[in-house]
Amino acid sequence: MQPIKLVHDGIQYSRDNVSEEKYQNFVLITNEALNTRDFTVSGFPFMLQVEPTSLCNLSCILCPTGRRELNRPYRHMRLNEFRSLIDDMERYCSFSFFGIVENHL
Repeated sequence: MQPIKLVHDGIQYSRDNVSEEKYQNFVLITNEALNTRDFTVSGFPFMLQVEPTSLCNLSCILCPTGRRELNRPYRHMRLNEFRSLIDDMERYCSFSFFGIVENHL
């Protein structure tokens, strides 16, 4: 088991004791040069930010969700969508459950 530490958008993330497969994927992606010819990569995302709902009971003027400016359905993620996402990606990445909406609803 290996630790992963990174800074993304000014936020420091750390994951302790990740599996060898997740760690190798992290190393592969973070050490790979940007391919500007066809923008392919040789690994998977090492972190996914999942927004399980786009519903919010607030109307914050700075928030595109509160102003209903997002070009997507306003709903909760369906359980089968959530399960599919986790099943497909759990071997390669860590998950962060967050979103634009009020995350304490």
